[in-house]
Amino acid sequence: MRQEQTEQSAETQVDWALWKRVIFHVDMDAFFASIEIRNNPELRGKPVIVGGPIDSRGVVAACSYETRPFGVHSGMPIRQALSRCPDAVVISGSLKQYGYVSSQLMNLLTKFTSQVEPFSVDEAFLDVTGSMRLHGSPVQLAKALKKTIADELELTCSIGISENKIMSKMASKLQKPDGLTVLDSKLYAERFGPKPVSVLWGIGEKSAEGIRKLGIETVNDLVSANPQALTSSLGRFGIRALALAKGIDDSEVLSLESLADEKSISHETTFPHDSLDKAYLKRALLSLSERVARRLRKGGFLARTVSIKVRSKSFKTITRDKTLATPSSDAKMIYSTARKLLPAEYGTDVAVRLLGVKAGNLIKQGCEVQLSLFDSNTEDSEKGARKRTELISAIDYVQDKYGESALKKASLVERPPE
Repeated sequence: MRQEQTEQSAETQVDWALWKRVIFHVDMDAFFASIEIRNNPELRGKPVIVGGPIDSRGVVAACSYETRPFGVHSGMPIRQALSRCPDAVVISGSLKQYGYVSSQLMNLLTKFTSQVEPFSVDEAFLDVTGSMRLHGSPVQLAKALKKTIADELELTCSIGISENKIMSKMASKLQKPDGLTVLDSKLYAERFGPKPVSVLWGIGEKSAEGIRKLGIETVNDLVSANPQALTSSLGRFGIRALALAKGIDDSEVLSLESLADEKSISHETTFPHDSLDKAYLKRALLSLSERVARRLRKGGFLARTVSIKVRSKSFKTITRDKTLATPSSDAKMIYSTARKLLPAEYGTDVAVRLLGVKAGNLIKQGCEVQLSLFDSNTEDSEKGARKRTELISAIDYVQDKYGESALKKASLVERPPE
């Protein structure tokens, strides 16, 4: 009944003819936990947590909706989750199995459009603008997609439909599980305008705290804020936050085929003030390296070279690069290399205004951290590599789901670079 009401509302409130693009965000419902329940029907109706192990500092990778009333959520320490929901069934899970089901999902999505951008193992953006003639209205297409996923994978998903990626992403979480939600700019403002700024995708509590210090509490407050005041206080993040609040996003849906043509992936930042703080520059390098590494893994790339770009107060720009012993998509390796490339005098004697990190000479490979990143092939090294692979996968999952601010390295919590 709820979905029928949503469909009727969408058909009457939205004028599809005014849309330049139709973007879906497909978000699987409690993906890891749902796979475990599908494979073991005895778990159906029970609170299920995927993560662990219990006797360590393990975190919740996923949890069934039966755990939600107890306040359990992804990224929460396992011990805390069990203290809130003692009857939960904890399953260690299998990243290999989840990866296989994820590949099945992505292949299934390409039956509806070639423009599929995987966002994480259980999420993807679809540009279905060119698919309407074959499938009818966006709602009809979404219903067909949901049915196909249910029939072929025995899983449910929630779909957000909008004119861009930001609004479709925000729409997909409004009616979980098994939801279908349509938003245009007017409906977006109605649904999110009165809510606190922390509800916006990509704005975590730390970022929201900085925004609230400006006297901005709600999304509507942020929409009405002076852009110059935002950039003065928050730097480039202020402009990004304003775009999120207004639901503005011109970014394209990039399929893996289009990403395969990339020769490099880079991020750079211009500081609000020229910096002579070496520690600040290292934090900036770490933040940039994390962002580059996440894009590498999303595209399924490994980098063979790492480069840095440094611009001084006098606008002198230098670049340095280094070839890695083993191709990598690990932020730890990228940051370690970038830090060594930073000239000693920059950040001490020479003030820095711009810093960039680039991963180049890309090769198409899986998203896994390679065992060869470690110096030996001993059993301990292989065990360490597997643990790091699982850690990176868990971090990617939580950040993709709840924004990059959901999990951060401790050194980035205070005075994070722009």
